[in-house]
Amino acid sequence: MSSVSDFRRQLHTLQRSQAPGTQAPMRAMARPLAPAPRLQAPRAAQRPRLIASDGVLETESRPRRSHHTSELPRHHFAAETAFMSSREIVRRRRVNVLYGMVAANAVTLFLGLTTGSTAMLYAFTVSFLSLAAYCYVLVQIRNQEYLRRYYGDRRAA
Repeated sequence: MSSVSDFRRQLHTLQRSQAPGTQAPMRAMARPLAPAPRLQAPRAAQRPRLIASDGVLETESRPRRSHHTSELPRHHFAAETAFMSSREIVRRRRVNVLYGMVAANAVTLFLGLTTGSTAMLYAFTVSFLSLAAYCYVLVQIRNQEYLRRYYGDRRAA
């Protein structure tokens, strides 16, 4: 007797030994499936309309919800930036741009050296020059902030 037929025989005896109304142990631990939503048939007086938010046909008229009022203005912030000052947000954005440009430089250099493609070497040259220009701009911004802090309200020359 082969191992496959032996396995099938054992599996068959295990399945027969289980009572017909009980579920398998793993299936009993699982969450039950959600029932399918039932759509009502559209009434003759009302035309069904498609709601853009959930893509379900609506047959009953319901009042429109107003989300953004004067008491609840519309502000969308990332969870980690909700409690940060605007200066910290700008600094984080600049750091993220800098890391992205460094990563672009690394990728284009790697691809340029491994493939030997002149197009990738040109792409590396462009990304390197843009990184150098961005670093120059960051240094100029830092110097302007330093001079503004040092001289105060007087014009920094």
